[in-house]
Amino acid sequence: MVVKELAEVLKTTIKIMDARDGRVLCYRYNASKHINLADREILSVWAEIDVHSGGGFHSMARPNICAYVVHGEELPTC
Repeated sequence: MVVKELAEVLKTTIKIMDARDGRVLCYRYNASKHINLADREILSVWAEIDVHSGGGFHSMARPNICAYVVHGEELPTC
């Protein structure tokens, strides 16, 4: 499965990370902005919850889907 196929199915944000070094490639995948990530193969998927506390009764939890994708050629190899 590639990133654009997963994004079509999900109704929440996707955080894309490089599988080789764990670097975050984007925090909120957007198909129109992140064209270079759309065709990357997904190796692993898991869920996270971001908790934002605004103080008092304004706390909020937001679900996130995180995915490791195949390393691209934009970084030099070691």
